[in-house]
Amino acid sequence: MLIKFYNLGSIKETELDLRPLTVIIGPNNSNKTYIAYSVYALWATIVSSFNFCLSAPTKGGFPSLEKLGFKSHESHFSLSIKDFVDSFYEEFSRNFSIKRRTMKKDSMGERFLEDFFSDSSDKLFKNTEIHFDSKKDLLKIFKENAIRLNNSKFNYLPDDKDGVEFSINIDNDVLYFKYNRDNLKDLNTEKILISFFDHLFPYQLCFPPERNAFILIYKLLINSIETRNGIETPLIDTYGADRKGKLPEEPFINNKKKGHLHYPEPVEDFLNFLKNVESSKSPSTDNNFQQIADYIEKYLYNKNKINFKFFTSEDMESEDTESGDIELKLNVKKNLDIDLHNASSSIKQLSPLVLYLRYQAKVNDFLIIDEPELGLHPESQAKLLEIIAIMVNLGIRILITTHSPYFMSHLNNIVSGEINNPEILTQQASSLYLNDSRAFLSMDQVSAYEMKKNKLRSLKDEDFGIRWDTLSDVSSDIQQKYFEIYKKKEMFSNGKK
Repeated sequence: MLIKFYNLGSIKETELDLRPLTVIIGPNNSNKTYIAYSVYALWATIVSSFNFCLSAPTKGGFPSLEKLGFKSHESHFSLSIKDFVDSFYEEFSRNFSIKRRTMKKDSMGERFLEDFFSDSSDKLFKNTEIHFDSKKDLLKIFKENAIRLNNSKFNYLPDDKDGVEFSINIDNDVLYFKYNRDNLKDLNTEKILISFFDHLFPYQLCFPPERNAFILIYKLLINSIETRNGIETPLIDTYGADRKGKLPEEPFINNKKKGHLHYPEPVEDFLNFLKNVESSKSPSTDNNFQQIADYIEKYLYNKNKINFKFFTSEDMESEDTESGDIELKLNVKKNLDIDLHNASSSIKQLSPLVLYLRYQAKVNDFLIIDEPELGLHPESQAKLLEIIAIMVNLGIRILITTHSPYFMSHLNNIVSGEINNPEILTQQASSLYLNDSRAFLSMDQVSAYEMKKNKLRSLKDEDFGIRWDTLSDVSSDIQQKYFEIYKKKEMFSNGKK
């Protein structure tokens, strides 16, 4: 997925090829976070456009379901991926370029990049543009995500009481939706498609570098936002559609003119994610993601476990809290749960990722992690990269920004496995920290960039894998400085100047 950026901070023009794992390195203040947040904004636009495209036919003025590739049969319906993407792209391609005052109220509401980044000056992104122009890329992503859902079963709607279940099968780029009952007359096909697309592009989430602090005070921040707006928790994503794809009457409640305590949209989505996790009744049923959460607790938490403690009236005598309160605790041994603020910085830094894997992770999610190495020992950084690679192989698209030479060095190891030979790959996995062959990625799954001279420069090299010289050059430079300092001391001791 090729994305082009214009006039973004100090960047005049550059482009990024978004792969299942995308890594960006570069000096401080070189606009890496701007790039990451902008990709997040574009992805959220596409996701909301899908949902809007499907819900709009009920309101008139948009393509019929037949035009979008929908075909009804006696016991199922089918959807041509190519026909849908062609029609979708034709109707909504204007929303794939984000710039000042391009979003129209008659399509998806007013949306400016200034609001997304919470730029109070209204000048910082005045001439910024972000473009995604390739229908071919969109079709490829659509197919990849649909294939991951092949032979999957879903409920008609999350709150459906009739037990209607549909299964997804894909054959020759045609999706087939089959049901567990014969009478389909009372089923709302638009809602069925929305339910499917909620799994096709389910979630985009950013872990900002401030996550260590946010996980301790997220309740305070959310309460401040809600108090200022006089609303319940909005649960509104970046471009106005809620998690079920429904567009509100007044979509963009995150508006500075209404006295909103405003943060960049990825930060507010992260705070809402923590609130959602807290209100989750039970962990996810996906055992793969539960296993990866267990990996973090085993290999990076020293077997300690993060959990929610629900306070009852009996707890009030010994706890400074109220009945019904929920607090994050770290279980360090039997019958001992400590407050999260008393845990190490590495545990606070990784807790959002554990909670995401435990409660929210879905195949086809898109995750951005800003500086995942924060607070981690070098060996823990290498283990975390293996965990990230496993998440990618489980179907989560991930973009990270990093300053870690350990990440980049180990990334070269991870793309060196014999992906097409399971027997060799199993043997190679014994050299990894987690001994899990799922931590190997093909070079095609990865894109790696360095921000240099206000442009993204690819680090992929046909002969040497991934080149990350600028980070290793610093180590060499520091070593050279040691020799220079030592040599000058010797010269001074020998009476030379």
